[in-house]
Amino acid sequence: MTNPSSTDTSRDLAAAAPGAFQQMLHYLRSDMNLGLRYSLLRLELAGLTEQDRSELLELGRLATSELDVASVAQAIIARKDASPLATTIAGIVNDHAGESDKGALMLGAVFGAHAFVFRAGDGDPDQVARMGVIGAVAGGAAAAHVAELERFISRSSWDAYATKT
Repeated sequence: MTNPSSTDTSRDLAAAAPGAFQQMLHYLRSDMNLGLRYSLLRLELAGLTEQDRSELLELGRLATSELDVASVAQAIIARKDASPLATTIAGIVNDHAGESDKGALMLGAVFGAHAFVFRAGDGDPDQVARMGVIGAVAGGAAAAHVAELERFISRSSWDAYATKT
């Protein structure tokens, strides 16, 4: 699947989606096996600096351990030279840590950015950075919601969830 353009119809995109999904999933799984440090390194394409990556790696350690993320996240957000993607990921984790699984927020935001940057390709750096930010928001929200939804379903049942009106 090539990058979507304004001339692609929704049917064109839908027809190409299964292949694009498989390719993206393969890419994410491959990079996942190399670790978070590698995934953050790939996000250099979206503007992450060495300092961003170092601080986000620490944020990831804290988030996946369900420890306090506030000081690291706020330091990233406050840093004048932090990339927009770094501040987005830190903001997502910091602002929603009390209501969602911190690890899901962090990893969802990173892998969402990763997926969107992959789809953006190596084009205009600002466009790639924008796609990274959009991906971080989508991935963080989706991962956090899935974690919450799984807890809800385990407490009640699939039927109770599926038939709610």
